[in-house]
Amino acid sequence: MPGSYGAIRINDRLVVGVSVSAPFGLSNEIDNPNWSGQFHHRDASLFTTNINPMASYEIMPGLFLGVGVQGEYARLRFETAAVANGPSATLKGDDIGFGYTLGLLWKPAPGTSIGLGFRSSIAHDIEGDFYSPNPTAPFTVSIDTPELVTLSFRQSITNRFRFMGTVEWSNWSRFDVRPIKSGGATFPNFDFQYSDGWFFSLGGEYDYSDQLTFRAGVAYEISPVDDPTKRLAQVPDADRLWLSAGLTYKWSPMTSIHFGYTHIFVDDASLERLPATGAPLLLTADVESDIDIVTIGITRKFGWLGGSLK
Repeated sequence: MPGSYGAIRINDRLVVGVSVSAPFGLSNEIDNPNWSGQFHHRDASLFTTNINPMASYEIMPGLFLGVGVQGEYARLRFETAAVANGPSATLKGDDIGFGYTLGLLWKPAPGTSIGLGFRSSIAHDIEGDFYSPNPTAPFTVSIDTPELVTLSFRQSITNRFRFMGTVEWSNWSRFDVRPIKSGGATFPNFDFQYSDGWFFSLGGEYDYSDQLTFRAGVAYEISPVDDPTKRLAQVPDADRLWLSAGLTYKWSPMTSIHFGYTHIFVDDASLERLPATGAPLLLTADVESDIDIVTIGITRKFGWLGGSLK
Protein backbone atom coordinates (compact mmCIF):
# COMPACT_ATOMS: atom_id res chain seq x y z
CA MET A 1 0.00 0.00 0.00
CA PRO A 2 1.59 3.30 -1.03
CA GLY A 3 1.71 6.35 1.22
CA SER A 4 3.09 9.84 0.73
CA TYR A 5 3.67 12.71 3.16
CA GLY A 6 4.80 16.27 2.54
CA ALA A 7 5.39 19.34 4.73
CA ILE A 8 6.41 22.95 4.12
CA ARG A 9 7.62 25.28 6.87
CA ILE A 10 5.97 28.67 6.35
CA ASN A 11 7.72 30.45 9.23
CA ASP A 12 9.21 29.72 12.66
CA ARG A 13 5.83 28.66 14.06
CA LEU A 14 3.70 27.45 11.15
CA VAL A 15 4.06 24.25 9.12
CA VAL A 16 1.53 23.01 6.57
CA GLY A 17 1.46 19.51 5.10
CA VAL A 18 -0.55 16.77 3.47
CA SER A 19 -0.70 12.97 3.67
CA VAL A 20 -2.08 10.46 1.17
CA SER A 21 -2.60 7.01 2.66
CA ALA A 22 -4.84 3.93 2.87
CA PRO A 23 -5.82 3.74 6.56
CA PHE A 24 -8.41 0.95 6.20
CA GLY A 25 -8.67 -1.89 3.75
CA LEU A 26 -8.60 -5.59 3.08
CA SER A 27 -8.79 -8.05 0.21
CA ASN A 28 -9.55 -11.74 0.65
CA GLU A 29 -10.37 -14.21 -2.13
CA ILE A 30 -11.05 -17.95 -1.79
CA ASP A 31 -9.13 -20.19 -4.23
CA ASN A 32 -12.06 -22.63 -4.54
CA PRO A 33 -15.34 -20.67 -4.86
CA ASN A 34 -17.34 -23.83 -4.06
CA TRP A 35 -15.71 -24.44 -0.70
CA SER A 36 -17.75 -25.49 2.34
CA GLY A 37 -18.13 -21.86 3.43
CA GLN A 38 -19.30 -20.50 0.07
CA PHE A 39 -22.49 -19.05 1.61
CA HIS A 40 -20.25 -17.02 3.93
CA HIS A 41 -17.50 -15.82 1.64
CA ARG A 42 -16.13 -16.07 -1.89
CA ASP A 43 -14.53 -12.68 -2.48
CA ALA A 44 -14.37 -9.45 -0.47
CA SER A 45 -12.42 -6.20 -0.66
CA LEU A 46 -12.52 -2.80 0.98
CA PHE A 47 -10.27 -0.16 -0.59
CA THR A 48 -9.76 3.32 0.88
CA THR A 49 -7.70 6.34 -0.12
CA ASN A 50 -7.41 9.16 2.41
CA ILE A 51 -6.14 12.69 1.65
CA ASN A 52 -5.40 14.70 4.80
CA PRO A 53 -4.20 18.33 4.43
CA MET A 54 -3.14 19.74 7.80
CA ALA A 55 -1.34 22.54 9.61
CA SER A 56 0.77 22.72 12.78
CA TYR A 57 1.28 25.88 14.84
CA GLU A 58 3.55 26.45 17.84
CA ILE A 59 1.10 28.08 20.24
CA MET A 60 3.80 28.54 22.93
CA PRO A 61 7.44 27.44 23.27
CA GLY A 62 7.54 23.65 23.14
CA LEU A 63 3.78 23.19 22.56
CA PHE A 64 2.40 22.56 19.06
CA LEU A 65 -1.22 22.23 17.87
CA GLY A 66 -2.12 20.37 14.70
CA VAL A 67 -5.45 20.39 12.80
CA GLY A 68 -6.41 18.72 9.55
CA VAL A 69 -9.27 17.75 7.24
CA GLN A 70 -9.80 14.25 5.86
CA GLY A 71 -11.29 13.37 2.48
CA GLU A 72 -11.67 9.62 1.99
CA TYR A 73 -12.77 7.47 -0.93
CA ALA A 74 -14.06 3.96 -0.11
CA ARG A 75 -14.90 1.14 -2.51
CA LEU A 76 -16.61 -2.08 -1.33
CA ARG A 77 -17.04 -5.48 -2.99
CA PHE A 78 -18.66 -8.44 -1.20
CA GLU A 79 -19.38 -11.78 -2.86
CA THR A 80 -21.00 -15.01 -1.59
CA ALA A 81 -22.77 -17.96 -3.20
CA ALA A 82 -26.40 -17.36 -4.15
CA VAL A 83 -27.01 -21.10 -4.60
CA ALA A 84 -24.72 -24.02 -3.84
CA ASN A 85 -21.92 -24.35 -6.44
CA GLY A 86 -23.70 -21.74 -8.55
CA PRO A 87 -23.62 -18.00 -9.32
CA SER A 88 -22.57 -15.47 -6.73
CA ALA A 89 -24.57 -12.77 -4.98
CA THR A 90 -22.38 -9.66 -5.15
CA LEU A 91 -22.48 -6.13 -3.75
CA LYS A 92 -20.40 -3.41 -5.47
CA GLY A 93 -20.44 0.22 -4.35
CA ASP A 94 -18.41 3.26 -3.33
CA ASP A 95 -18.59 6.60 -1.51
CA ILE A 96 -16.62 9.71 -0.52
CA GLY A 97 -16.69 10.85 3.12
CA PHE A 98 -15.08 13.57 5.22
CA GLY A 99 -13.62 13.92 8.70
CA TYR A 100 -10.90 15.75 10.64
CA THR A 101 -7.70 15.21 12.63
CA LEU A 102 -6.36 16.93 15.75
CA GLY A 103 -3.02 16.68 17.50
CA LEU A 104 -0.88 18.09 20.30
CA LEU A 105 2.91 17.79 20.55
CA TRP A 106 4.63 18.79 23.79
CA LYS A 107 8.39 19.07 24.25
CA PRO A 108 8.79 19.72 27.99
CA ALA A 109 12.58 19.29 27.94
CA PRO A 110 15.36 18.75 25.40
CA GLY A 111 15.17 15.18 24.09
CA THR A 112 11.60 14.60 25.33
CA SER A 113 8.48 14.60 23.11
CA ILE A 114 4.92 13.61 24.01
CA GLY A 115 2.22 13.51 21.34
CA LEU A 116 -1.54 13.07 21.48
CA GLY A 117 -3.48 12.54 18.25
CA PHE A 118 -7.14 12.11 17.30
CA ARG A 119 -8.50 10.87 13.96
CA SER A 120 -12.25 11.28 13.62
CA SER A 121 -14.70 8.72 12.32
CA ILE A 122 -15.75 9.07 8.68
CA ALA A 123 -19.31 8.14 7.73
CA HIS A 124 -19.51 6.31 4.42
CA ASP A 125 -22.94 5.86 2.84
CA ILE A 126 -21.89 3.34 0.23
CA GLU A 127 -24.18 3.12 -2.79
CA GLY A 128 -23.99 0.64 -5.63
CA ASP A 129 -25.60 -2.33 -7.31
CA PHE A 130 -26.57 -5.83 -6.25
CA TYR A 131 -25.63 -8.58 -8.75
CA SER A 132 -27.04 -12.11 -8.76
CA PRO A 133 -25.28 -12.65 -11.16
CA ASN A 134 -26.48 -9.64 -13.23
CA PRO A 135 -27.42 -6.20 -11.83
CA THR A 136 -30.83 -6.57 -10.19
CA ALA A 137 -31.23 -3.63 -7.78
CA PRO A 138 -29.41 -0.68 -6.21
CA PHE A 139 -28.37 -0.88 -2.56
CA THR A 140 -27.02 1.37 0.22
CA VAL A 141 -25.15 0.51 3.41
CA SER A 142 -23.71 2.88 6.02
CA ILE A 143 -20.24 2.07 7.36
CA ASP A 144 -18.47 4.40 9.81
CA THR A 145 -14.71 4.09 10.25
CA PRO A 146 -13.52 4.00 13.89
CA GLU A 147 -12.14 6.99 15.77
CA LEU A 148 -8.48 6.62 16.69
CA VAL A 149 -6.82 8.16 19.78
CA THR A 150 -3.03 7.83 19.91
CA LEU A 151 -0.69 8.74 22.79
CA SER A 152 3.05 8.47 22.08
CA PHE A 153 6.32 9.50 23.69
CA ARG A 154 9.95 9.73 22.60
CA GLN A 155 12.84 10.10 25.06
CA SER A 156 16.53 10.55 24.31
CA ILE A 157 18.68 8.43 26.64
CA THR A 158 22.03 9.45 25.13
CA ASN A 159 23.03 11.50 22.11
CA ARG A 160 22.69 8.35 19.98
CA PHE A 161 19.94 6.26 21.65
CA ARG A 162 16.23 7.08 21.92
CA PHE A 163 13.39 5.17 23.58
CA MET A 164 9.75 5.46 22.49
CA GLY A 165 6.28 4.00 23.00
CA THR A 166 2.64 4.25 21.92
CA VAL A 167 -0.82 3.43 23.24
CA GLU A 168 -3.69 3.58 20.75
CA TRP A 169 -7.44 3.08 21.18
CA SER A 170 -9.70 2.42 18.21
CA ASN A 171 -13.48 2.66 18.40
CA TRP A 172 -14.22 -0.51 16.44
CA SER A 173 -17.49 -0.89 18.37
CA ARG A 174 -18.94 1.34 15.64
CA PHE A 175 -18.88 -1.86 13.55
CA ASP A 176 -22.10 -3.32 14.93
CA VAL A 177 -24.99 -4.51 12.74
CA ARG A 178 -25.01 -2.59 9.44
CA PRO A 179 -28.37 -2.92 7.58
CA ILE A 180 -28.20 -3.26 3.79
CA LYS A 181 -31.07 -1.34 2.18
CA SER A 182 -32.30 -2.46 -1.22
CA GLY A 183 -35.76 -2.17 -2.71
CA GLY A 184 -35.60 -5.16 -5.06
CA ALA A 185 -33.10 -7.63 -3.59
CA THR A 186 -32.72 -9.71 -0.45
CA PHE A 187 -29.34 -9.45 1.25
CA PRO A 188 -29.02 -9.81 5.05
CA ASN A 189 -27.31 -7.19 7.19
CA PHE A 190 -23.57 -7.00 7.76
CA ASP A 191 -23.22 -8.42 11.27
CA PHE A 192 -19.92 -7.31 12.87
CA GLN A 193 -20.67 -6.57 16.56
CA TYR A 194 -16.99 -5.68 17.13
CA SER A 195 -15.56 -4.49 20.44
CA ASP A 196 -13.02 -1.66 20.82
CA GLY A 197 -9.40 -2.33 19.89
CA TRP A 198 -6.16 -1.50 21.74
CA PHE A 199 -2.55 -1.29 20.57
CA PHE A 200 0.57 -1.05 22.80
CA SER A 201 4.14 -0.70 21.55
CA LEU A 202 7.68 -0.04 22.81
CA GLY A 203 10.80 0.50 20.74
CA GLY A 204 14.17 2.14 20.42
CA GLU A 205 16.50 3.56 17.80
CA TYR A 206 20.28 3.88 17.78
CA ASP A 207 22.47 6.12 15.61
CA TYR A 208 25.29 3.77 14.63
CA SER A 209 26.89 6.64 12.73
CA ASP A 210 25.92 9.98 11.27
CA GLN A 211 24.61 8.13 8.21
CA LEU A 212 23.08 4.93 9.67
CA THR A 213 20.30 4.50 12.28
CA PHE A 214 18.98 1.14 13.50
CA ARG A 215 15.60 0.66 15.18
CA ALA A 216 13.54 -2.20 16.64
CA GLY A 217 10.31 -2.60 18.55
CA VAL A 218 7.64 -4.89 19.92
CA ALA A 219 3.87 -4.37 20.07
CA TYR A 220 0.77 -6.18 21.29
CA GLU A 221 -2.63 -5.59 19.73
CA ILE A 222 -5.95 -6.52 21.32
CA SER A 223 -8.30 -7.38 18.47
CA PRO A 224 -11.86 -6.00 18.31
CA VAL A 225 -12.88 -9.58 17.43
CA ASP A 226 -13.09 -11.22 20.87
CA ASP A 227 -15.56 -14.06 20.28
CA PRO A 228 -15.91 -16.87 17.67
CA THR A 229 -19.40 -15.61 16.78
CA LYS A 230 -17.92 -12.21 15.81
CA ARG A 231 -15.10 -13.62 13.66
CA LEU A 232 -15.75 -13.36 9.91
CA ALA A 233 -14.40 -15.68 7.23
CA GLN A 234 -13.40 -12.47 5.41
CA VAL A 235 -11.46 -11.13 8.43
CA PRO A 236 -10.50 -13.99 10.80
CA ASP A 237 -8.81 -11.55 13.18
CA ALA A 238 -7.45 -12.27 16.68
CA ASP A 239 -5.03 -10.79 19.21
CA ARG A 240 -1.53 -10.40 17.79
CA LEU A 241 2.11 -9.83 18.70
CA TRP A 242 4.26 -7.58 16.48
CA LEU A 243 8.08 -7.81 16.16
CA SER A 244 9.69 -5.10 14.01
CA ALA A 245 13.15 -4.00 12.92
CA GLY A 246 14.43 -1.43 10.47
CA LEU A 247 17.05 1.09 9.54
CA THR A 248 17.54 4.50 7.95
CA TYR A 249 20.49 5.32 5.72
CA LYS A 250 21.25 9.00 5.17
CA TRP A 251 22.27 9.01 1.51
CA SER A 252 22.97 12.73 1.54
CA PRO A 253 22.09 15.76 3.69
CA MET A 254 18.82 15.99 1.69
CA THR A 255 17.92 12.33 1.07
CA SER A 256 17.32 9.38 3.43
CA ILE A 257 16.31 5.80 2.61
CA HIS A 258 14.24 3.74 5.07
CA PHE A 259 13.70 -0.02 5.32
CA GLY A 260 11.51 -1.94 7.77
CA TYR A 261 10.31 -5.48 8.39
CA THR A 262 7.54 -6.68 10.69
CA HIS A 263 6.36 -10.19 11.50
CA ILE A 264 2.99 -10.49 13.24
CA PHE A 265 2.12 -13.59 15.26
CA VAL A 266 -1.68 -13.91 15.28
CA ASP A 267 -3.27 -16.03 18.00
CA ASP A 268 -4.96 -19.23 16.86
CA ALA A 269 -8.72 -18.77 16.98
CA SER A 270 -12.04 -20.38 16.11
CA LEU A 271 -14.98 -19.20 14.03
CA GLU A 272 -18.71 -19.82 14.41
CA ARG A 273 -20.78 -17.79 11.95
CA LEU A 274 -24.09 -17.92 10.17
CA PRO A 275 -23.84 -16.97 6.47
CA ALA A 276 -24.50 -13.54 5.00
CA THR A 277 -26.77 -15.06 2.37
CA GLY A 278 -28.18 -18.40 1.31
CA ALA A 279 -29.22 -21.33 3.50
CA PRO A 280 -28.80 -20.80 7.27
CA LEU A 281 -25.79 -23.12 7.64
CA LEU A 282 -23.44 -22.57 10.59
CA LEU A 283 -19.76 -22.43 9.62
CA THR A 284 -17.31 -23.61 12.28
CA ALA A 285 -13.57 -23.49 11.71
CA ASP A 286 -10.17 -23.21 13.35
CA VAL A 287 -8.08 -20.29 12.10
CA GLU A 288 -4.29 -20.04 11.92
CA SER A 289 -2.58 -17.00 10.40
CA ASP A 290 0.54 -14.86 10.45
CA ILE A 291 1.51 -11.67 8.65
CA ASP A 292 4.70 -10.27 7.14
CA ILE A 293 5.07 -6.56 6.30
CA VAL A 294 7.98 -5.10 4.33
CA THR A 295 8.26 -1.30 4.01
CA ILE A 296 10.57 0.84 1.87
CA GLY A 297 10.54 4.63 1.97
CA ILE A 298 12.46 7.68 0.80
CA THR A 299 12.57 11.07 2.50
CA ARG A 300 13.68 14.02 0.36
CA LYS A 301 14.16 17.63 1.52
CA PHE A 302 14.01 20.61 -0.84
CA GLY A 303 14.65 24.31 -0.42
CA TRP A 304 11.26 26.09 -0.69
CA LEU A 305 10.80 29.85 -0.26
CA GLY A 306 13.21 30.02 2.63
CA GLY A 307 11.68 26.95 4.33
CA SER A 308 11.80 23.26 3.54
CA LEU A 309 9.63 20.65 1.89
CA LYS A 310 9.97 17.04 3.05
